[in-house]
Amino acid sequence: MDLLKDNSSSNRFFAIFNLIEKFPESLSNIEGVFVDNIYNLLFDDYAPIVDRVPWALSIIGDKALDKLIEKYYSVTMDVKPLIIHAIGRGNFSKRFKDRVKVLLEALLNQTIRV
Repeated sequence: MDLLKDNSSSNRFFAIFNLIEKFPESLSNIEGVFVDNIYNLLFDDYAPIVDRVPWALSIIGDKALDKLIEKYYSVTMDVKPLIIHAIGRGNFSKRFKDRVKVLLEALLNQTIRV
């Protein structure tokens, strides 16, 4: 997990990629700080990392969706599109009503444009 915060974008990518591909069971059982570490990668400067984060958050499941929804309501407008993207792209199928509520609210508030 330390590699998720490494200075090297290659190491961060390697870490998130391998968590998704080789250790999905471990990823689905993480808590607290580790969820925060993966959430924070949504704002990484390296696009391939940002591209993988919604997958990782989907595997984490409810804890990640709770984090995304909490942050959606507490962050500035410039950050919301990344959070909306992660909520929309993630596979949180058991909680589709929570997802749809946030996505519709974002559309109504023009947080995202179609």
